[in-house]
Amino acid sequence: METIMIEKEQLGTFKFINSEVLAHEEDKKDRLQLLKKALWLGNNEQGKVYITFKTIEGEILTVFTTVWAVFENYIHVKANRSIPIQSILKVEI
Repeated sequence: METIMIEKEQLGTFKFINSEVLAHEEDKKDRLQLLKKALWLGNNEQGKVYITFKTIEGEILTVFTTVWAVFENYIHVKANRSIPIQSILKVEI
C-alpha cells in the first residue's frame, strides 16, 4: 500500500471516505485498541503516532500527529482536526 505523507494542518483539505475501510471485525477491534493506546500516549506523553487513512478520492494518506480524543465515530487530533474512524486503515505507535 503506497501512502503519501501529509502534515496535520492539511487534514482539513481532504474529504474522508464515507464507508468502512476494514472488512473484518477483528481488524476494527484492533484499530480501536491502537487508537486508545495512541490517546493515552498523546494525553500523557504528548507522543505522536502515524495514522493512515483513505479519502473519498481513493488516496491513501498518512499523518504523524497526536491523538487528543477518541469518540464513537471519529478521533480528534492536534491542529484541531478530526478523522472519521471508519476511514482509518492503520495506526502505528
